[in-house]
Amino acid sequence: MLHVTAELGVSQRLACRVLDQHRFTQREAPRRPDDEAAPTQAMIDLATQYGRYGYRRITALLHAEGWACNHRRMERILRAEGLKGARAAAKARTPVDERRLVPSAAARPPQSCLGV
Repeated sequence: MLHVTAELGVSQRLACRVLDQHRFTQREAPRRPDDEAAPTQAMIDLATQYGRYGYRRITALLHAEGWACNHRRMERILRAEGLKGARAAAKARTPVDERRLVPSAAARPPQSCLGV
């Protein structure tokens, strides 16, 4: 499609109509910016320094350092690098017999509003 529009100097709409193709099939792929190396390295450094921080907090730290970065872009880079924050360890649960159990309603004496 790019060849036809460049060689003949026609619009994409006209070229698609002549070639009997839908226009949405002829869109160019989005280009990723080439300036991702420096913020990626800064993000990797912060993620290794602060293991459990997620993309929001790392983005805030990058903003504090002076980087101009979008949180969605930082989330995508973090996911692509495989740098998910470490999850907190599960707390040990106390067994049921050691917990304080509230006595059931059957074990309590009946209550009356009459005071009898």
